[in-house]
Amino acid sequence: MNSSKVAVGTAVVCAATACAVAALIVSRRARNKNKLKRAIAILRDFEDECSTPVHKLRNVVDSLIVEMNAGLASEGGSKLKMIISYVDNLPTGTPDISAMHSDTSADFKVAGRILKDVLGIPHSSLSARKIVVELCRIVAERGARLAGAGVVGILKKIGRDNVNEAAGKKRSVVAMDGGLYEHYPLFREYLQNAVTELLGTKISESVVIDHSKDGSGIGAALLAASHSIYLEEQ
Repeated sequence: MNSSKVAVGTAVVCAATACAVAALIVSRRARNKNKLKRAIAILRDFEDECSTPVHKLRNVVDSLIVEMNAGLASEGGSKLKMIISYVDNLPTGTPDISAMHSDTSADFKVAGRILKDVLGIPHSSLSARKIVVELCRIVAERGARLAGAGVVGILKKIGRDNVNEAAGKKRSVVAMDGGLYEHYPLFREYLQNAVTELLGTKISESVVIDHSKDGSGIGAALLAASHSIYLEEQ
């Protein structure tokens, strides 16, 4: 009889323990699920704030032209400043962002590896990796589309954005420099898409955007040389 009571008591204790563990697991999963829902909601709000529909890009283009005209009209007339005036050290993580953004593996193992090796996050769930990849897309797409608006603004300023130029088969070659454009294929794709949306298919076909190694340095040298010739003539 005593052994039976002990067995029953042990079974009850084990059952109670199992129920407690199950309840704890369910509770944790529920909390994790709520955290995931909040994270996704924040992500969607961030995406909405970062959206760059065509009408917004056109406003950027028009504002750039106004500022460029103001800068040419008088010294100090434009409010535009070089970004380097405000940033001491530019970020260098473009290859990592590009790699995570381009990760098409089922478990986003590339994103998981970078989170571990670069950011020091040893364990990341599949849901977290998906959110990180989506964040990369949102940020890259916004930056690329704004850059595309800048390209179109310059083309409009020099009169290379009309149908007549395209009909005359004149090509406008835009040289892009920098690791971001060079090492981030999806960034290049987003930029080109924005240019096409703003100019239209026909005109954008006459615009060639190509990577130019050390293009900034070469352009600065050519500008300095032409300016020195102008000063000599004066």
